Amino acid sequence: MESSFEKAERGRAGIQIAIWNDTKSWLGPIREYARISTAIRSDLNLEPSNDDATERRLRFFGWEAAKVISTALETSKLQKKTASELLNSVFFQDLGFSMMDSEAGRRPDPTFALFETILARRTGPSTVLAMLYAWVGEMIVAAYNDESDFLRIELVNSAPTEVVRIIPRSDLGKIWLVDIAKTKSNEPGGDRICDTIWSTWCATSTTDGFARLSWSDGLLRCLGELQNLLSDGPLAQTAGHSAARLFVIDRMIALQPSDTARWAERAVLNARRGDRALAYDDLKRFFAFHERHTVSQALVALYDELHTSLRPESNHLE
Repeated sequence: MESSFEKAERGRAGIQIAIWNDTKSWLGPIREYARISTAIRSDLNLEPSNDDATERRLRFFGWEAAKVISTALETSKLQKKTASELLNSVFFQDLGFSMMDSEAGRRPDPTFALFETILARRTGPSTVLAMLYAWVGEMIVAAYNDESDFLRIELVNSAPTEVVRIIPRSDLGKIWLVDIAKTKSNEPGGDRICDTIWSTWCATSTTDGFARLSWSDGLLRCLGELQNLLSDGPLAQTAGHSAARLFVIDRMIALQPSDTARWAERAVLNARRGDRALAYDDLKRFFAFHERHTVSQALVALYDELHTSLRPESNHLE
């Protein structure tokens, strides 16, 4: 059964998504990711923070980016630098961002994916960096006005998470796909991807091709990257990491309640934490939409075990 807290969170998420759709800016999802990062810091035994402090840091970064853009704008116009060229120099050189990568095959510490750490280190997972890149792009489009050579930056399906789509101002039916990761020569990101590469991605796509990710889809992808980091490594089964994972899953369910697979994921995590009643509630909801033969036997066994122990007078799920 859906709790009153979950209903409230889903209502809050619905309001947020409506606002994001209205403002048409990546700032909203970025602000929410920052809030989520702040909330899970205590679970990971990090120095505590609060929403006000995080909001101040985000505003300060916005002022910093705006000042850098303003300073670079006149010079770029004298050099006849396009808005897209200015975006790359501002984001990768002046602001100093680069995509987080593993060292010698070792997965990064999940704390590096938290927003305050990203702003401090100027590195982070690919989707968070892509959203920041798109937000700085919005500032540059506003600064250039009608002289900008692009209109907006989108995150898309069927491409690596470090790849974004740029919509040019000229209406010629052409798009640019840009890689925000460093090149093989270790140069800053922002290279345009040639047509022969991205057309292959599109041809082999099993989803909706290069469909634009909505604001909430982008945030969900960010949370998925954070969830993967929290789920791997020697600390994955600790109380702090499991509490942080549960918080992230709760937010993902609120943002996309139609994804029933996350109920099962949350049920497994709650069962491991000893919250068997909560796990059972989620599995009852999950199996209302899924047949036993279509899911893993481990999940069926967990449901049957919880069903027997919590509802001994009832029969197993048919």
